Amino acid sequence: PTVIATNLNPTFCTGGATNIQLSSNVPGAVFSWTVTGGNVLGALGGTGTSINQTLTVSPGTTSTVQVTYTIVAEANGCAGPPTAITVQVNPIPDVVIAGNPAPICSGETTNISFTGAIPGTVFSWVITSITGVTGASNGTGTSIQQVLMTTGLSQGSVTYTVTPTFNGCTGTPQSVTVLVNPRPELYTNPTHPPLCSGDITNISVGTFNANTVLTWTVNPVGVNGAVSGTNTGLSTVIAQVLTTTGNTPGYVDYTITPSLAGCTGTPITVRVVVNPLPEPKLVDGA
Repeated sequence: PTVIATNLNPTFCTGGATNIQLSSNVPGAVFSWTVTGGNVLGALGGTGTSINQTLTVSPGTTSTVQVTYTIVAEANGCAGPPTAITVQVNPIPDVVIAGNPAPICSGETTNISFTGAIPGTVFSWVITSITGVTGASNGTGTSIQQVLMTTGLSQGSVTYTVTPTFNGCTGTPQSVTVLVNPRPELYTNPTHPPLCSGDITNISVGTFNANTVLTWTVNPVGVNGAVSGTNTGLSTVIAQVLTTTGNTPGYVDYTITPSLAGCTGTPITVRVVVNPLPEPKLVDGA
């Protein structure tokens, strides 16, 4: 007798089952088989008219394993030639996301990397939640590097779900959330009216969040009294007494920068011109 074997499931994922149907050219033939192959559990020799066994790769296996069933048919005391049938079992891939990403500022790039224990794993991600953010998209690769922008004045977020696949086998998805902080803005009139020496500045600065920190630096030219400083709140008034150091006009450049939750906004420079006070000069004492 000869073996007629139909392998209906030649490749499958760990935890799947073989489906090898056996028949022969001689009616009433009895089939028996032996097994060769390593790093797999559940493969056993036996007898019957089909081979249906659940196979799993051994723990720690990171590649496809192969199992060969050698089948012999016997009828009326006569054994036919052996027939070899091979099945391949793929491990289930995993995904490990490197740490929990820190919040980023609007306009910055995400840097989410992931790895798996099985070489050749393909990672793909989809957006499962997004609020107040643009720039996120689905994709594949070993890292997510996307420029995210907030759409409003409050913190936004994006949740990516990453799924590993290997030779048609899908592992357990993992999710990661990225928080995106808006960059603070400040509002002020960049033009300040000229002052007389000894007058007080009146630079009014506003912002949209009470936790915004306003920091200003000064660059005085021919002027005394300008001092750098900082303040937290919705509004700030920079009031400083400025005096000229000579008989010509001077000026001070105030560069004001907002910051909030580690994010820095666009600075604004306000120039304040300071005119000296005129002094009379007596001619011949009269």
